[in-house]
Amino acid sequence: MTIRNAKTIKGYKEIRNNKINNWIKNNFFDGCVTWELCKYNSIKITDKTGDNMVISLDEIA
Repeated sequence: MTIRNAKTIKGYKEIRNNKINNWIKNNFFDGCVTWELCKYNSIKITDKTGDNMVISLDEIA
């Protein structure tokens, strides 16, 4: 994931979270999964049954 035009760390985090949320909305049904940042370059996606998967931020456009 490439993020440009962020002038502060807070701005970078907001842009990153918006990109992740948009990717989640495009690939999963609304409200079926939650995500959390996992280390520096991946997110952990968990569904309502407790199953989870880890996705690298490089895979999110």
